[in-house]
Amino acid sequence: MLKYILKYLKRYPLSILTFCAIVYLSLFKPSDGMKLQLFEGMDKVAHFCMYAGLSFIIWFEFFRVHEKRNSFKAFLAMFLIPLIFSGVMEIMQMELTTYRSADILDFLFNVTGVVFANVICFFVLRPVIDRKLKRKETL
Repeated sequence: MLKYILKYLKRYPLSILTFCAIVYLSLFKPSDGMKLQLFEGMDKVAHFCMYAGLSFIIWFEFFRVHEKRNSFKAFLAMFLIPLIFSGVMEIMQMELTTYRSADILDFLFNVTGVVFANVICFFVLRPVIDRKLKRKETL
């Protein structure tokens, strides 16, 4: 089991670090004087950015580690892992804290960020990387 965990720590260190940062940011209690909202809806933008960023990082590390990039199974995993994680985080905010709550709009912005990043990475970035790698092979 430890060998399995170490393998993923080695392959996906930025992704794991990003997961940890999101857990912290989602569960920490801001001090009473701390103003987090610079503008109306800023928290929704933050949710979109956190989960789009997480998805981009997972894809980046996937591209770095794996040679086969056309797998539907990989696409499904890259989509479902952040999606499920975002739902779990919303439930954890509701169940584990008294100062945060679960919000369906937060979850929808999480989903939007994940979908955006997955579409860009799978349908735009992946073909570009594959073309560059094929060009290097022919040189």
